[in-house]
Amino acid sequence: MALTAGDVGNVENLPAPQDAPVRLVPPPALERASAEDMQLTHLGLRPVEEGAYRAALERPSWTVADFARRIGMSLAKTEELVGRLAELDLVHTSGDRSRLRPVNPQLGLTALIARREAEMVSSWHELERSRLAAANLAADFDSANRTHIDGALDVAHGPEAVRARIAALVSQAKTEVVSMMLSGSGYVDPVAMPRRGDLASPAPGVRFRTVAMDRARQDPLTLRHLNNSVTDGVEVRTAPEVPMSALVVDATVAVFPLAPATTRHRVGAVVLRLPSVVITTVELFERVWTEATPLDQAAGGRDAPDERERELLALMLAGCTDESAAGKLDVSVRTVRRLVADLMERLGSRSRFQAGALAAERGWISAQMLRESTESR
Repeated sequence: MALTAGDVGNVENLPAPQDAPVRLVPPPALERASAEDMQLTHLGLRPVEEGAYRAALERPSWTVADFARRIGMSLAKTEELVGRLAELDLVHTSGDRSRLRPVNPQLGLTALIARREAEMVSSWHELERSRLAAANLAADFDSANRTHIDGALDVAHGPEAVRARIAALVSQAKTEVVSMMLSGSGYVDPVAMPRRGDLASPAPGVRFRTVAMDRARQDPLTLRHLNNSVTDGVEVRTAPEVPMSALVVDATVAVFPLAPATTRHRVGAVVLRLPSVVITTVELFERVWTEATPLDQAAGGRDAPDERERELLALMLAGCTDESAAGKLDVSVRTVRRLVADLMERLGSRSRFQAGALAAERGWISAQMLRESTESR
């Protein structure tokens, strides 16, 4: 148990309830725990929240009044703290909020870790968009003042100029060309990988790789472009989300599309040779490429579960038996056991619970699904 000194009240004279003894921890012990035991701050928990959660785990359920005595806080502050833990899905409260039940750490913290990972990925994508915005701003300055800055940046305006610039760069490639494209739903990415016929005798042995959005598979125009790229010898994959549009040649030069607002809504592209920008773009591409699915395979790959399998994984993580899961999914127990065995094999797990935890880490199970599965046990 660990709370900050400001949150610890005078608990010595508070009577414990008659129906269940409440163990009180002296303030010095709480202060020592605050300094030594707080390990969940990176998941978004303040020390006082982590301390309260640790205390809640001492019993399967509490009245809020009992819990207030346990942690040495006023009833009002305890109710506020319990509300915060409920928002984090670390405790469940009764309808009138007079009682609370702690969630198993393997369930609650796994979901919290998955949520935090999703937030970190989103933050990384926002950082990359900001980096691209900075490049657009630099290009806008260059367009208004000069057409070249120390050999590090140049700009092309208009679709023909952009295609010619990209074709010229790719034709000069010696080792590899990689690209991330956002084409789909009628949108054509201005810095998409060019067709082999547009290139002037590319060097032999150059590797070409491109990754597009999964939605591109549903857009006839984009899918035709991707299939043509495969015919040209390009390795093509798709991912649920591609954070930005970019093309990199030999890990030394990167091309980004210009925002329409900076080009009076004409197609435009900026070419950068700044090592920090190029290296970061390549690293981002490799992250997306590793998780992407080859074009000739179904999006999501074999491992991605369908909706019923997601529900079953949530029930597995909640500790439901095969019989209980079969009833909730309206299938036979035999079907549940077959699905469980298949999911465990696909996830490489040693137990049913571990399979559910791994699924949560991959983002296959939402917090809402976890909550509903736990409450329905």
